Amino acid sequence: MSRYSAKVLIGNWNEDKSLADIQKKLVQHNVNQGTRLVDQVDSATAAGREPAQLSWSEDGLLRYGFLIALKHGATGRRLASNVSNEVEARKFQASGVENQSLRTSFVIQRPRGVNLFAENTQDDFVRFGDEVILATAPSLRLSASSGLFQKQLYVFSSPSSLLGSTSQSGEQEVRIAKEPLVTKDEAYMRWRIEPMLSQPFPVGADTRVACDTPLQLVHCASGKALAMDAATLVYNDYGPELDVFCTLDQATRKVHVLKHEARGVRTADHRLPVLARNAWTFELADSPPSLSQDELGAPLSADAVLALVSEAVQAEAPSFADHMRSFDEAGDDMLDRVQFKYALLDAGLDLTADEIEVLTDSLCLDAVERDAISVSDFLARVLEGASVNSKK
Repeated sequence: MSRYSAKVLIGNWNEDKSLADIQKKLVQHNVNQGTRLVDQVDSATAAGREPAQLSWSEDGLLRYGFLIALKHGATGRRLASNVSNEVEARKFQASGVENQSLRTSFVIQRPRGVNLFAENTQDDFVRFGDEVILATAPSLRLSASSGLFQKQLYVFSSPSSLLGSTSQSGEQEVRIAKEPLVTKDEAYMRWRIEPMLSQPFPVGADTRVACDTPLQLVHCASGKALAMDAATLVYNDYGPELDVFCTLDQATRKVHVLKHEARGVRTADHRLPVLARNAWTFELADSPPSLSQDELGAPLSADAVLALVSEAVQAEAPSFADHMRSFDEAGDDMLDRVQFKYALLDAGLDLTADEIEVLTDSLCLDAVERDAISVSDFLARVLEGASVNSKK
């Protein structure tokens, strides 16, 4: 009987993977303890220390597509993403930091399905009451090896991810997540911009959002407001930072406030400290930024996509080769476009539809007559790239 498990296809890859998982857990333990190791600082970490990218507008009003920073009112910290610290599958850490950098730059986007012909959607202005999604800075999505854009990352929160014991008093986790795999997760990325005051706007009032205007971001799926507290710390590659979460403080304090009002204590004495945790302001650049095309990345090419595949399967090359050959049902070493596409997707590769199409067009032997891909030729190019990456 083989000493390897039934899942092992070739050699002792499973044992090597187990050792790699143990090393990853040790590194994560050091991160949680606040120890910053030199080998943990990868390209994403280095990019997070580059100067911030922010948009500039002469009137100070926010528009969709702008690069902004989100500053917390009570602590003065800024919402930041840590794309080098994957806390769970497809999700990364969100935190509060002091200094501006690429980590604190986000893009304001409209959610999918917004009626562009409805009232107040004829222009690009962001208004109070709008539902928006916050995407990370484009530069953080660039692959260090290929220069291609990876999948977009968004500020995300799930109503089931509670930090407390009950949904009424518990604080809700906030993460940086990749594009959703299922439709329902898209609702978890929507945030509604609301003013700090509870009074409605007068009829005909200008509801456009300006930078440095105090506001709150309410999670559309749970109704909890984005918050930050100076007493809650998280540890990552950058050291101790503040945790970001969603809270129901305004709702749970309502009875407490009414009781104190009956005793002659003003509502403001209790509401203002609570609202301070939910107060945010959008920041823009102080002057027109210098225009640069560096953040646009390299043009999409088959060689760049092959580099991505080689990098992804570097530690699992034998298993990946057997996986691709298993889709060759005819046994002639050929896959059609559909088979090749689903073979890549089934392997768990994080590729977009455009990247798969470019790679398929490049590998097809005859796009007019046969429209087929040689499995051996594809694996030879992929494994050659994986071998080069392992020697770096």
